[in-house]
Amino acid sequence: MSKANKFVVAGIFAIVLILVGRIVFQYIATIPCQYTPYYGSDNRYHWLFQDSIVKDVDKFYSVGNENEAIYAYNYKKDFRIIIWELPENNLIDLKNIKYNWDLNIERVIISPEATGSIENDPEITIESRLCPSFYNGIIGFNLGHGSKVYRELRHNQYKSYYGKFDKVGIVDANNDYQILLTYSNITTIPAELIFYKGRNSFFVIIINAIENGQIDENTINILKL
Repeated sequence: MSKANKFVVAGIFAIVLILVGRIVFQYIATIPCQYTPYYGSDNRYHWLFQDSIVKDVDKFYSVGNENEAIYAYNYKKDFRIIIWELPENNLIDLKNIKYNWDLNIERVIISPEATGSIENDPEITIESRLCPSFYNGIIGFNLGHGSKVYRELRHNQYKSYYGKFDKVGIVDANNDYQILLTYSNITTIPAELIFYKGRNSFFVIIINAIENGQIDENTINILKL
């Protein structure tokens, strides 16, 4: 083998080692962010609901890791409430939350990602970057082209949006997607999207109607925010 060929082979080998090293490092770095099922602790977020409805709230989905938790509850046969707890309460400024429409949201790829589906009617698919980060306190969200926002509420501890949604992508200051939520097999669905700061955590909460329920701009009042 000539010196030139040896140089090429050595270069290729070095590139492969670098790529493999990056993959291994990324895998090790994201191990704490892998989601595993949570058993028990059904009442973990009961404090978020009005006292008058807690007895009718039923948890049917829960996963998490050392930093995050995703819970889904049904309230009777009326509403599904998804609660996503993130640990960055002190960084995020609710005043900075803004939304836009992204015509290319269907092409968004999140990597590395964790994917899960919360069943019910309608099913919702969650794609999350492993270890999602809003490091500079700025968070926003992008909407699919069929989505509409009808009402926005602002409060010291939360910001809420009532509308019809198909896809919702939560992004950081660089517009990099951290979380992508997709309602399956439908065009759009009425829902309440809430960003809430409380108990040293930051929460993304989504309420939508199921079976007998009819959601409107007052549905947020089932929560004790």
